[in-house]
Amino acid sequence: MRRRGATLVELLIAFGVLAATSTMTTSAVLSYLSAGEGQKHLTHAMGIAQSKVEDLLVLYADDPLLDGAHGPERYDAAGAPTDSTDAYQVSWTGRPHPGLDGLLVLEVSVTWTEGLGQRSFAIETARTGP
Repeated sequence: MRRRGATLVELLIAFGVLAATSTMTTSAVLSYLSAGEGQKHLTHAMGIAQSKVEDLLVLYADDPLLDGAHGPERYDAAGAPTDSTDAYQVSWTGRPHPGLDGLLVLEVSVTWTEGLGQRSFAIETARTGP
């Protein structure tokens, strides 16, 4: 006798394989999207830090903004100042280079909240005195 179609057991196995494959695919897509969101925040933070470094590099060497710790200032993703609590927080420090007289080290740090944790990015550069 010849059978036509699939048995109930074969159908259940096929649906089980389909469900497992769908779950793995969905998990992979969600991980990819989450990583993309993190990269977007990091890219914004890098731009904000670079902009702050450029602002500090054009100041005169004796400007008080180049001496000691400053901040935090808050910026949105476009780099505009904001009062929002979920903004990027920018802090910076200026200090003399420990081994080279007349050289000032500037460190700019950007911190933001992503998911359940806090992430940060820092950039450091040096400039000469007056």
